[in-house]
Amino acid sequence: MLYDRVLAGLSDAPSFNVILNASNHSPYDVDVEAKGFDKERTRAALPEAARGDEALLRELGHYWYADRELARFIRAVKERWPDSLVVVMGDHADRYNIEKTPTLYERYAIPFIVTGRGIKKGVLDGASAGSQIDAVPTLIELIAPRGFSYLSLGTSLTRGNQKGVNYGFFITRTAIGKADTVPLEAEPIGGGPAPELDQQAMQDYINAIRSISWWRAKYGATLDASKLAGRE
Repeated sequence: MLYDRVLAGLSDAPSFNVILNASNHSPYDVDVEAKGFDKERTRAALPEAARGDEALLRELGHYWYADRELARFIRAVKERWPDSLVVVMGDHADRYNIEKTPTLYERYAIPFIVTGRGIKKGVLDGASAGSQIDAVPTLIELIAPRGFSYLSLGTSLTRGNQKGVNYGFFITRTAIGKADTVPLEAEPIGGGPAPELDQQAMQDYINAIRSISWWRAKYGATLDASKLAGRE
């Protein structure tokens, strides 16, 4: 299996490894019951209207399997290399929702889990929020030697970053919303009244991140205003 192959390829030499687990994707053809998935216990825990949905149970079995194998892998890594830093992050959300009208946060938020030696409550700012672009600067701040310098569009979650944006959404610690509405509409995270949002600051951030990202992909490190001629 994937994690066994990764473990077999690791050594005591320092390395950076990115692993993409696809077990929770279709075609959902792993015999998860043979792996230990208790389908009937899971069925009983579902809302009554969903208990007869065999396709859903098959998917949930694969989510269970993916989570279990990931946990086993992390334990094995930390046992063999206790100074390792392990990060678990989703590349996207919106896989499946039993609730047919989920909130934006329930539908689009992704996990960002950091574990390893020295990682404890408070390492990440308790008021932080962000998106995938903030993951790498967070890792750099956690592992790089003192005085190390770097350039990044994102901001480390260890240094108080409180907003994030991706292709379609923005997020803060208390709100989430679509990034292309005018004005921006903030939906509260966790219920409650609509949170206050600094419209101009968030819109400026969205525009800056998107503009610089486009420029880097289009022109690389070249800074030449003449390339914008005719685009005004």
